[in-house]
Amino acid sequence: MIGLLGKAEEVRRSEGALTMAQRGVNYLAWRGSPVLWPLFNRGRAIRHRLRYDAPPNVYEPLFVSPSEITRFTWGVSKTLGLGAVRGGDWERDSLPLSEKWVCQGLKQRFVDELDWDETEYVEYPRRKYFAKGEAIWGYDSEAEFVEHRCSYVDDLYESIRQDGYVRSENGMSEFPGMDIRRLGYHHNFDPLVCIGADGTIYHRDGYHRLMIAKALDLDAIPVLVLARHPEWQAVRERAYAGEMADIDTDRSHPDIEPLLG
Repeated sequence: MIGLLGKAEEVRRSEGALTMAQRGVNYLAWRGSPVLWPLFNRGRAIRHRLRYDAPPNVYEPLFVSPSEITRFTWGVSKTLGLGAVRGGDWERDSLPLSEKWVCQGLKQRFVDELDWDETEYVEYPRRKYFAKGEAIWGYDSEAEFVEHRCSYVDDLYESIRQDGYVRSENGMSEFPGMDIRRLGYHHNFDPLVCIGADGTIYHRDGYHRLMIAKALDLDAIPVLVLARHPEWQAVRERAYAGEMADIDTDRSHPDIEPLLG
């Protein structure tokens, strides 16, 4: 607790009280997500049924080819539940997956077959955290990170390679005991995505499972939709109403096909 208060004071001094308060709210939402997520999802499902003819089913997965997911966005909160219909600038807050250090490192490990300590997956925490005496994801040292986190990821890869992709449902993923990521409820589900105005599928969480699926060239994996752009929800409404032309390329989208009957 003392460490958290010290960190909060550091943020207040460097970035201001408003930023400190926003981060505090996000932290509380993250820690409370096992309770808050079901509540948010239940309320959102009720609102969607009242508002839309084709209401999103928040817990129903889409099956998407990993190769079709090439960008990630950080503009939608992961702590406020599934299935939001949300506008704003979150599509512009996106980058290619190849620019995220986690994705770079996992590709180097499972495609290029490098040792862990040669990958960006280890080199980035080494530079940005361990060299400064700081922890990442609950790990205080590179040795801990490699022994526990990297071993866990190797085991996850082997499990998917040998047994196929098994859905991660309702908090059933088993993270290493020291891994703080296990406390974030959203980490225990299938990968989370957001769908943009034109149907582009942006990754939001579950990078390890996605990148392993890419490395293994899997045909499709289940993903849960964190948010849809309102313009895309309008496309869903047209599809449900039978107003979509036979030549419309959106008909083959994994979020549209189930609505066509």
